[in-house]
Amino acid sequence: MIAQTFQQSKWVFSKGEDLVLFGGATILAICGSFYVESLANYFWMFILFDQPHVFTTYFYTYTSDRFSTKFRTPLILLPIICFLLSLLMWKGVSDDFAYAVLSNFSAFHFAKQQSAWFFISSAKEGKSQVAPKFEGYVDKFVIYASVAGPLLLSMTDIIGRSGWRKQGDLIQVPVFFEWPIYIIGALSWIAYLVIQFQKYKIEKKITWGKHFHLLNALFIWSIYRLTMSPQLSIIGQLLIVFGHSFPYIYLGLRYYESRQEKERFWPGIKNLKVMAVLVILAGIFISYMEVLSEAKWYANGIIPCIWLGLIFSHFLIDTFMWKRETHPEGLQFLKDRG
Repeated sequence: MIAQTFQQSKWVFSKGEDLVLFGGATILAICGSFYVESLANYFWMFILFDQPHVFTTYFYTYTSDRFSTKFRTPLILLPIICFLLSLLMWKGVSDDFAYAVLSNFSAFHFAKQQSAWFFISSAKEGKSQVAPKFEGYVDKFVIYASVAGPLLLSMTDIIGRSGWRKQGDLIQVPVFFEWPIYIIGALSWIAYLVIQFQKYKIEKKITWGKHFHLLNALFIWSIYRLTMSPQLSIIGQLLIVFGHSFPYIYLGLRYYESRQEKERFWPGIKNLKVMAVLVILAGIFISYMEVLSEAKWYANGIIPCIWLGLIFSHFLIDTFMWKRETHPEGLQFLKDRG
């Protein structure tokens, strides 16, 4: 019975793909942590494995004739506006302030994506005949408690890591929020487990895909944000990098593949593996140039603000890229996948 429900349960991509992508990211993080002994080495891991996902967004938007035509104005204006705002923060306040804004935006962006994997697998499960109508609200509470909970606790500055890129760059949360976060988290998990036991008791159904992504999110964010051990902290840093970047790159490439018969892309590559290599290499090259340029041109802020503008643009494009009201097919290409 368990083997059967494991096969039938809905996943983001499919059972095999999800386990390789998300489970593989965890294995890589743990193994990689034994070779990363300092922040400098971690920084290069970040450049090589996280930054390429930013440029995945640009590959499947700007290279699409349909998308680049339909959203021509925002795609032209967003990078320009983001660059100018970055420069304004850099020149008008300080470089630390510009990077602090980036850190807070990044924390929200990462949390939003990690929650999205759970919501995708949850939506593909469909409506249960025995679960209460408020199951959707319970799902929201439990995933946000598992992602935002550790993040907020780490921002109280009484536990774990208070910064994102460096100490103190995140908004500080008042200490009195600590116990409400614990209570909300505990109640959401109790409600979630009660509903799942009820569904299994009547339907003999275990929603493995949804459970996997919920536990994966809780594991990543708890290790990344709440660990005091230096070794565990490195594992957590790599977890958030691999767990965020690899699945997103794969999502973008699958989208690219699903649309090739429906629209024209430049440069017209149909082989997904070739496209993956191009995306990753482009990300690595541009990120490496970012490091070199900051070292040489850091003082005037122009070059760093170009990179900041590109990252902010990626965040903003990602917020409307998958919305049905903006982009009708959205994540429909995942609908028929396991």
